[in-house]
Amino acid sequence: MIRPIATLALSAFACTLAAQQPTASSVDVLIKPGHTFGRAVARIDGKPKPQLVTRRATHAWLAEQAHSVIVVAPPEKGHLQQQLRIFDLDSGERHTLGDLPLDGPEFLEVQNGDDPPVFLLKGSQNGQPVVYLADTTAIHTRLVGATRPTLTSDTLRYTPAGGSTAKEIPRRTALGEDLFHRIFLTGGETLQLLPDGRAVVVRNGKPESATWLTDGEALFVHSGSRTDTILRSSLRQQNGVPAETRLTLRLLQPLNSRTDKAGKPVEAALILPAVVDGRIYLPQNTHLTGHIVKVSGVHYGFGHESAAVTLHFEQAQVPNGPTLPVDVRVVQVENARETVDAAGTIKGQRATATLGHSAEGQITGLAQVDPIAYVALTADSIAVLGFAESEILYSAGTEMIGALNLPLVTATTYPRTTAREVTSLQAELPPFLQTLPFRTTTQVGDHPSDLTSIVFLGSPDALKRAFAASGWVTTDSLTAASTFSTLRSISGTQTYNEAPMSTLLLDYQEPITTLTKTTNTFNARHHLRVFSTGKTFDGKTVLTASTTQDTGIAFSRKKRTFIHVIDQYIDNERDKVVNDLIFTRCVDAFQMVPRPWVPRDAYNSTGDRLRTDGDVAVLRLNDCNAPVITTPTPASRPNKFERSVRNTMLTLRSQLYRSNLIYQGIDYSRKGFTLFSEHDAPANLGNWYRTEASDAGDEESSDNIGRPQSHPAKQVMERDTSLARNRWAPPKYEIALHGGYTRFRHEALEADIVLLVPGKDTDPLYIAGLADEVGDGWTAGFSVTVNTWKWVSNEFSYFRQQGKYRLGAFAITIPAGDTPISDSDFNQATATVGLTTRQFEYNSLVHFRPPSSRWRPYVAAGPVLQLIALADAPLKRPSSYYTLGLKNLGLFKAAYDFGNTPPLDGGGIFQPGLQYGAGIKYRVTPRFTMRMDWRETWSRNPRIIRDSYESFLPDTLPDSYEVLVLNGPPDSMFFQQRATMGFAFTF
Repeated sequence: MIRPIATLALSAFACTLAAQQPTASSVDVLIKPGHTFGRAVARIDGKPKPQLVTRRATHAWLAEQAHSVIVVAPPEKGHLQQQLRIFDLDSGERHTLGDLPLDGPEFLEVQNGDDPPVFLLKGSQNGQPVVYLADTTAIHTRLVGATRPTLTSDTLRYTPAGGSTAKEIPRRTALGEDLFHRIFLTGGETLQLLPDGRAVVVRNGKPESATWLTDGEALFVHSGSRTDTILRSSLRQQNGVPAETRLTLRLLQPLNSRTDKAGKPVEAALILPAVVDGRIYLPQNTHLTGHIVKVSGVHYGFGHESAAVTLHFEQAQVPNGPTLPVDVRVVQVENARETVDAAGTIKGQRATATLGHSAEGQITGLAQVDPIAYVALTADSIAVLGFAESEILYSAGTEMIGALNLPLVTATTYPRTTAREVTSLQAELPPFLQTLPFRTTTQVGDHPSDLTSIVFLGSPDALKRAFAASGWVTTDSLTAASTFSTLRSISGTQTYNEAPMSTLLLDYQEPITTLTKTTNTFNARHHLRVFSTGKTFDGKTVLTASTTQDTGIAFSRKKRTFIHVIDQYIDNERDKVVNDLIFTRCVDAFQMVPRPWVPRDAYNSTGDRLRTDGDVAVLRLNDCNAPVITTPTPASRPNKFERSVRNTMLTLRSQLYRSNLIYQGIDYSRKGFTLFSEHDAPANLGNWYRTEASDAGDEESSDNIGRPQSHPAKQVMERDTSLARNRWAPPKYEIALHGGYTRFRHEALEADIVLLVPGKDTDPLYIAGLADEVGDGWTAGFSVTVNTWKWVSNEFSYFRQQGKYRLGAFAITIPAGDTPISDSDFNQATATVGLTTRQFEYNSLVHFRPPSSRWRPYVAAGPVLQLIALADAPLKRPSSYYTLGLKNLGLFKAAYDFGNTPPLDGGGIFQPGLQYGAGIKYRVTPRFTMRMDWRETWSRNPRIIRDSYESFLPDTLPDSYEVLVLNGPPDSMFFQQRATMGFAFTF
């Protein structure tokens, strides 16, 4: 149990570590002669080489305690002005703050406690002195003619043009912060300012997108070619919900792109109350009604390759209240594989673009040298991974995030549905909460991880009923079956909502339950761990929980690897859970309690950042015997016949359109350009989620909605330490390359006599004797190992084994009648060529040491599918006719021709086998492993001679001849052995 004093000491120690973390010491712009801009590079303490910040910069300065870089970038295509940007050195993210038409800029930064820093830039524009003010989201202030500017933590001081007396403006006024998320009337128009420099102007009932700047007295609103100057004194504030406010909606009926039509009504319940300044304008369970604007399904795959649905909501029916006109679009489907564009259209996935289908497509190239591998792996991938659903199929209960296009102007507010205090023992509650552990740890290594953010007062059974009623499901245990289903879900071909999660401990105890909530993807999901505290308070059992949301899988250019991204503002997930449970009516009371001993900025065990206000949500539960439930009525899937036709058509369309050099060249060029080009990171909404307890008295005021907090003491050291400890965690996957020596236990294969018996006594008899043997050679291949269990792994391999094939033959011609045999009637010859064996293998590896060990000896066994052919009679590639769009059809034809050609004439022998062996691995570094392997493959002896001559009849002989092959049985089965060394990349 972590005591309060120990907890405070650990927090202080973490802050000390954060203060000692390495930072950038300087930043320089390297401009080549004759150029107007160059590369900005930062020198990081403790690193020998400078870090590239951007390739396009004219000026650069360190900011945010040397954790970020402010850059002036030259004009880009489509822009006439240079731009001000901020680059975060920790994440590598870029954000453009706005146009900066400033010559000779000078820079000043002011930090005020935990508030975001403010940047002052001064210079000249068209010969006049100009001052700009910005924060980490946008440029907000422009002062034309201002000189001698100074900036303190709360005041901007400058001398205006033509004046001699200095002028002072409060910093919040100068930046316009006091106007954020407010609705104003001015001149018959509605105006709203957003923190990111955008504005929403409503003219004639229609919203227009605009940008804004201020000089502290007036606003300059720019929309298209129009710029309006609006005095602050003319603004009249209106009550209501501002435009762009996020609303969490739960569908009350299924949505089906296959069967639904445009104009169909849709209805959704509001889960997230619309709270502004502590006033509830739209309470929970407000029903929003609208219609389907546009829908396109895939059906049989002859028209569209992906589905699309556009929804719009026009009315909000308040429970036991009025019906209000609204204008709401969808901006996101929660935890779904589908995306939503700026117009609010839900765009379905293309089934042939999933990770699983793309992996299958990459096997196509392998088939050009080994068609059996193509056929086997293609069949396996379809059988194992399946085919992704192309339609948009959402069951009732699917949750979406909507946004108001227009502000909702209303003065009517509504009360809370829960009591404000969870107990009458208010004075005793904070000291009690301080006795509870608040930091989870990993099961292996005891590394600090997630923070707890919720405390439940009530029975575990009631809590489980509440979560079940709100659509959360219990995760499965980590087994071979669940791992397999998870891989299918990651590949995009299966929905697996119960996918397991890693085990975290709280006070060395495992959670009593783990819960998750998603729509149809593993990449994004809500997940929560509930722990028993072993305590009671005010007669109630006390449970606590940690919860975060996975938002996707992304490629980190800084770490050069794929990472699982979470919403670092973990208070959003805390409030999400609170709203879900309140909606079920299983919560009698709810309040937020500050925890000053909890770190505000931390990192979990995998390096994900955790930002929080430190408050804990305390919920008092009732028995939850009659919860409010949204019945998850599923959307109907197409029948098997329709799916079969659709999947076949989509595959053919993809092969014809995309499996050619022209398309692939353009596609890879586009992807390469995107990977190496610079782009702004997605807008960071910060702590945008609200609850009934979100009010103006909370430490997190409404002014900060949509504004990411600063990080005055970023605990990068904590994250780096956690990552270093986890570097040696047991790997889940190994991708290895192998090379070595191959030999055969028995060299002799077969000895055959071929008789060409004449049908007439006047024709000669032909006798041929043939014998063959094999010799040693080399082998090379690759393997993919999945460490599914602690002691057993699954390994899939592909190997090419190149040995020697020696063929000896003699031929005797026996003339008809009494003609004697002459020397010319007897011939003999020998020849040596290569013998190629291609093997597709599956092996189960049984280890003798645990996964954490760097040395891991093992034994292996499994089936093999192999193709044996002579090296001088190679597989034929498809003709050029097939290479520009019909590649796979040509491959199937080549495979058919190859399998029906005699081995000595260029064909091959397909046969299964059984493989067994042993090996040892040594993990040199966390990501690099060396391995040695020995394998033996047991199969029937290939009948290369007999298969080539059983139906042989030279064209020069008459049809009256009969072919007889006298085959001596092979000495033994065919045993191929190999000894290899290799290396593997582990992750």
